[in-house]
Amino acid sequence: MKYLVLSAALAAMMPAAAAAQQVDADMRCLLVSHAFAAGSKVEAEKRVAGLSEAFYLGRIDARIAPSALVGAVRAQGKGVAATEAAAIMNACAAKAEQANKRLQAAGQQAAAGK
Repeated sequence: MKYLVLSAALAAMMPAAAAAQQVDADMRCLLVSHAFAAGSKVEAEKRVAGLSEAFYLGRIDARIAPSALVGAVRAQGKGVAATEAAAIMNACAAKAEQANKRLQAAGQQAAAGK
């Protein structure tokens, strides 16, 4: 019985831990996307970064209360090393693009009556 209670308690904590990790990852993507959108001199990069920024802002807005935003930003520490920023931006943009493709496919299926 003791193990059943412990197992239930651990199972209940896992989604919260996973959600916290996802918020951290989304906040990192939001901050990096914002930096690229604001700082890039290449128009195509600014556009992709701006779209990614909007995507991650929406994800964060849906997941945490406004009062938790400051803590989520602070959890990122001093930011991202310049040597890592481009790789992070590329990964974040790819994830946003995958979500966009899923949404487009769903829209096409809905329009086709499937």
